[in-house]
Amino acid sequence: NRFVTVSGEPDYRLKVWDLKTGKLLVEATLDFIATDVVYHPHNKDEFVVMADNKVVFWQIEELYQKYILSAKTPNLLGLVPKCCGRSHSAGHCSREAYAGQRWKASQHCEL
Repeated sequence: NRFVTVSGEPDYRLKVWDLKTGKLLVEATLDFIATDVVYHPHNKDEFVVMADNKVVFWQIEELYQKYILSAKTPNLLGLVPKCCGRSHSAGHCSREAYAGQRWKASQHCEL
């Protein structure tokens, strides 16, 4: 089993640990402040790290008893919901808009 940790300032490090041995398998530096980590439910080698307006898909590969991290960042532009006619990715709407599943301008947008 694997465990992922992320740190904030000053280093923004992502680390993948082996839970059985307690050893650090691999690490990387992030260029953002991570807010969430979600593991793939069926593949221990894949996980997602999220931040405000950013999602990065990570995969761990083992090559010759060494671990390598690869990352893919999808373009999310145009995929975010709109509640006030302005894109959420532009920062116009409040963070509470993301917490609720209703996208009503009267309740969720900063006007």
